[in-house]
Amino acid sequence: MIHLGDANDALDRAARTDTTGLSPERHARFLVGMAHAHAHAQRRARGDALAS
Repeated sequence: MIHLGDANDALDRAARTDTTGLSPERHARFLVGMAHAHAHAQRRARGDALAS
């Protein structure tokens, strides 16, 4: 998910995503993707703060 666009957009979309029908493997992959999106968003926010 993060590879397709903005991390914050991915996190917003993920918050609205119903994951109840996902298999355990797909759900785990979804959660790993969200962890990557959170990490990317934090790195970007830190970089923006340092650039100011």
